[in-house]
Amino acid sequence: MGARDLATPSHRKASPPINVIIRPLNAACEQEIAWVAHRMRETLIEVLGAARGGGMYDLDWLKGRLEWHLDAEAVTGAVFVAARTDGTLVGHTLVRLDKDHNEQSVGLFATIYVDPAARRQGVGAALIRAGERWMAAQGMATAATYTAPDNDKLHRLFRAHGYALTPLNADFVTLRRAL
Repeated sequence: MGARDLATPSHRKASPPINVIIRPLNAACEQEIAWVAHRMRETLIEVLGAARGGGMYDLDWLKGRLEWHLDAEAVTGAVFVAARTDGTLVGHTLVRLDKDHNEQSVGLFATIYVDPAARRQGVGAALIRAGERWMAAQGMATAATYTAPDNDKLHRLFRAHGYALTPLNADFVTLRRAL
């Protein structure tokens, strides 16, 4: 599934930036893994609706997918979280090396999420920057994400960071940019 946005409608003004620390997920912390898996589900529901998004994957599958991104033998990937200075998680992104629809190597944002109360405060931008730095360190020249054609929030977030939107088919678009 594609990434999901963290921005609110464009007619709303951004709030002042909040102080967050972007760091790798603590893979030994079951609470952090559960938090991200639940937010992955919330992403699906927000983008696809309760019936389709809520029924697509159960939490065990999502937790497994998250853990797969952390398994260096299975994939070259990483999970970053955004935490307030008190440790409260307010966002995450899963990134990995992948092939795009043309079989070209890319750094892929598999998903991105910011808690609604922390949106439009720079958290999404910080997560994108962290993901891009990780992708560049892996030797990727291009970053991309896939999402639904009507995921306007994600489109706005990534386009604000230089990503170009390309329709692929009725179900997916890609947003990509050179690193």
